[in-house]
Amino acid sequence: MPKPSGAYPMARCKIIHLVRHGQATHNKARIESPNDSVYESELYFDAPLTDLGWTQAQLVHEHIANTNSIKPQLVVTSPLSRCIQTAIGVFGSGNSLRPSESKFNALMLDNVAGTRPAISAEGCPRFVAVEYCRECMGQHPCDRRRSISELMEQYPAVDFSDIVNDEDVHWKAETRERDEEVRYRAAAFATWLCNQTEQRIAVVAHSGFLWAFTRLFGEDLTGKVRGELQGGYGNCELRSVVLVDKQGIGQPFGRTDFPGCSEKYFPGQ
Repeated sequence: MPKPSGAYPMARCKIIHLVRHGQATHNKARIESPNDSVYESELYFDAPLTDLGWTQAQLVHEHIANTNSIKPQLVVTSPLSRCIQTAIGVFGSGNSLRPSESKFNALMLDNVAGTRPAISAEGCPRFVAVEYCRECMGQHPCDRRRSISELMEQYPAVDFSDIVNDEDVHWKAETRERDEEVRYRAAAFATWLCNQTEQRIAVVAHSGFLWAFTRLFGEDLTGKVRGELQGGYGNCELRSVVLVDKQGIGQPFGRTDFPGCSEKYFPGQ
């Protein structure tokens, strides 16, 4: 009889909500002109969301509100504009910044994305940008990020403190990151996630990175279930997975376990 493949301590498990960014300007251009020269154009430097991309993010936001089952304690995003904007559209408050609120409480300021108003961070989990979950880097201007100082001005309530360099030192005009390098970065990101104190984490990233990240796992799965884990992501597609710290590389968390009736509770018994 088939049996489940494993049971793990809950304190070693995290629920990760993986989201690919919504349609960005380079995605739209690639549809309209189906050749790879789009990716080489400076017109699409750090490609932001299109109007359709924002609509896609809003639909996911409404889905989450209606299901009431996805409540991340932390939102992690690639520092590329299309991912930051998707994270804000999907997991942000959806409320405009009130006149009485400081601009530093804005996930996004006025007119950063076209004519869209500033969005308040009130009632939201912490948003943090990390380099780990960027798209494959190099050659394509759409995958080159803006300076952190510029991003901090545009998205004041997003935490960029994990990123060391103001300018993008990782993107190279002449060479593109190899698959094994992206896989290594994805493995480092998995370790980083295991070391976060939050149990429910949303990650907004790119198709190439999500492809590498999900393929770190699944060797013990059937073909059907492996496909559910590793299949390609459409724009603004959301899937939830459980990340298990099998080796104890992070600290256990949560308060569901109880040590039992030990000496502490019944001295001498």
